[in-house]
Amino acid sequence: MINILIKLSENDKRILIALILVILLVVIIVGYLTKLIRYIMRKQGRVIDNMMVDIVRTNLVSNPKEFKKVAREKNFRHFYFQALPPMCVLLLLVIILGLYQIFTEKTNLDYIFYYLSEMSIELEWPTSYFFGINIISDWPTIVNGPTFYFNFDSIIAYVSLLVIIYFTIHFLICVQALIAREIRISKAAVSVFQKDLDALPKNLNQNLTDTNHN
Repeated sequence: MINILIKLSENDKRILIALILVILLVVIIVGYLTKLIRYIMRKQGRVIDNMMVDIVRTNLVSNPKEFKKVAREKNFRHFYFQALPPMCVLLLLVIILGLYQIFTEKTNLDYIFYYLSEMSIELEWPTSYFFGINIISDWPTIVNGPTFYFNFDSIIAYVSLLVIIYFTIHFLICVQALIAREIRISKAAVSVFQKDLDALPKNLNQNLTDTNHN
């Protein structure tokens, strides 16, 4: 292995170092995303605990089936109110687009796609052969940068893009939280009503033991 590394050219060594850095960066990003997902799972699990603790404590539910039914109703209600803001913003955008289409007598949304496509960046990636494979060897250069316009059509296009980005991110977070709470509901429905003799008071355990000896 060491002999192979020694025989590599300076360009091949730079490419190898770049590949290692990219792999490390991907591993770090995946690790932090995993930690973030676990944090959200724990946080949303506590939301279910807060919703159901008083109901369980007052014996309003007496078995896992009832627990799941009530918890899921609360879960979906919570999801509804969390997802309501992005839905309202998206609905407002649709209304604005509809009115704008009527007043400007436009028959399609091609102008939106045109102005959004003008925002794209064209990159050129330098490549080199490394062990017989043509791979990216350096940072890209910008061949064609984004172009922005300032008129009513372009403003509508930019606002539409911002609303869609906001809606997508917010809604995906709400869905992930919904799933996290559902997982907590399934686990809690079993653990809350699970019978555990070890959890009984010591004096009751002693009485049970004496009764068995008799």
